[in-house]
Order: sequence, then structure tokens, then C-alpha cells
Amino acid sequence: MTVEHLVTRNVATVDTSATIVDAAREMRNRHVRALVVTERDGMAQRPVGMITDRDLVVGILALDLPPAGLTAADVMSAHPFTLRPEEDADVAIRRMRGLGARRAPVVDSSGHLCGLFSVDDYLEHLANGLREVSILIAQERREEEKSRSALP
Repeated sequence: MTVEHLVTRNVATVDTSATIVDAAREMRNRHVRALVVTERDGMAQRPVGMITDRDLVVGILALDLPPAGLTAADVMSAHPFTLRPEEDADVAIRRMRGLGARRAPVVDSSGHLCGLFSVDDYLEHLANGLREVSILIAQERREEEKSRSALP
């Protein structure tokens, strides 16, 4: 399975010039824990960083820094680890594990944002696969019971 099959296409983003209050509001409105920080590249967006809810709490609030005047560019983790749509999802997860990254922007061959791949996406895929296997096993048992009860 490739990253492309598991990617979230409707990515929550914020521009580098957005205030961190705007970033926090976007997280709240979109019900997400992270935003991809982007810069415009023509009609497309290019990921340049990531901001998480943890960045805002631990990096700003816990240090008692005044949020006024701080922008996404000031707070973001720059140069985000990115994935390509055609990458194998299992390999992507191993790469993310090595970096301690729970999510990664997915970019096309031009470096433009085309999605976000997360551990949550991968877990959902695994859970669905396990559910299907469980259903298959139960069906196999029912079929075996039917075939045995038909024998003399």
C-alpha cells in the first residue's frame, strides 16, 4: 500500500505570516493537532514547516511568552520531513519512527503540498485490515460448520 492511498487530502494549513493565535484558531476550527506551514508557489502551496498544539503549549505558553506579534514562521519546526505519494506506507512509517514524526506532509515531484500522512491514517488502515481478517475467520468457521452438518 502506498502513502497515496492513505493520505489526507484536505490538509489544514497556515501561511508563514499568520499569527500563532490564528494558527491556534485554525487548529480549533479544523479539529486538528497540527498545521502544515506553507508558502505560496504560484497557485500551489509549498510546505516549509509544521506547527503542533504542543509547540504552542510547550514552546510559547509554558514559557510565558506573549503570543502577540509571534507568527507561524517564528514557532514552526522548519524544513519538515516530507513523503512522496508513491512511497510504500510501511517504509514511510519506519522513516517517520526514526525521526519521531507522527505526521509528514506529502509533496508531488515539484515539492507542492498534496496531502498529509499520519500515524493515525496508518493505524486506521491497519485496524480496517484486522477487522476484515476477523470477519473472514468468522465466515470460514460458519462455512465449515455448514459443510460438516451436511455430512451424514
